[in-house]
Amino acid sequence: MLPEAFERQLGAALEHHVVLVAGQEAFFAERARQVLSSEPVDESRVGPGPGQLREAVELWETPSWFGTPRLVVAWGVEALAPNARATKERDAELAALERALQAAPAAQDRLLVFAPQADRRLRPVRLAQERGGLVDASPPGEREYGAWVRHLAAAEGTVLTPQSGRAYEESALDLLSLRGALSAGALCADGQPISEEVARWAAPPGGELKVFALTDALLGRDPGGIAAAVPRLLLQGESPIGLVALAARQVRLLARALALRAQGVAPQEWQAQLGVHPFVARKIQDASRRWLPADVTAALRALLRCDIGLKSGGAAESTLLLGLITAVRGNG
Repeated sequence: MLPEAFERQLGAALEHHVVLVAGQEAFFAERARQVLSSEPVDESRVGPGPGQLREAVELWETPSWFGTPRLVVAWGVEALAPNARATKERDAELAALERALQAAPAAQDRLLVFAPQADRRLRPVRLAQERGGLVDASPPGEREYGAWVRHLAAAEGTVLTPQSGRAYEESALDLLSLRGALSAGALCADGQPISEEVARWAAPPGGELKVFALTDALLGRDPGGIAAAVPRLLLQGESPIGLVALAARQVRLLARALALRAQGVAPQEWQAQLGVHPFVARKIQDASRRWLPADVTAALRALLRCDIGLKSGGAAESTLLLGLITAVRGNG
């Protein structure tokens, strides 16, 4: 799907109170979440796990404490997958989603469901499609990918040369990772067009994902970016414990950055104080505006629990995902 077609489909789907994003491209779900949360909302996220859809629907049905519009996001739903095991719990999840689709809730309350795999034969999926609340999140085709490179570069305010544009196209990264790679390239280019050399460093051929995709998502408090990066990094052989250590280092840098901000240290002095590369210092400086000291403390505690869980034999992917997503939620 081309960017223009996606935006049209998304705009139509967002007119409904339940939006189902079905497919592997987590970027499409994150884009829907960004649009829905552009106005003040009471946002809650329900991660993967037993009873996820049922819990999300029940939360969505509960009035917001402050009377603000409610947005409930069910991320990485497994109950809609074609190979999901038939259980009473799954039946209850499907029934809950169908109930939500047929409900007449408060006009501004929204339920956003992201299912990387969705069986189009299931009644709730068919119902979402019939009512116009289904967003196809299939990865763009080979001929469409170049349009997405140009679209995301323009959205980031990034200038590409013909050579660097081809380099990004050849990377075959998923769109969330591509957005991170464009951002990293722009930081290295420092206001100039991204060169081919920088593009191939940020987005190497063959779809190999750099760990900065994870650190960018962590600093940006982007659960969708984390959910997209972790499985691919593990498949590439990255150590789960090493990724936790990397995340903890970023959070400790954030803690130091917040202290520098509180002390009134001039931004141009941050690089020397933090002891990092200039573009890393700019990332930390920008991220420090999104974090409070209590968030940093909560994030470090979440990462410590994650590290203990991994060293105690916890399932690598689920333990790491839970730990990192809990960390970016901070003290909220």
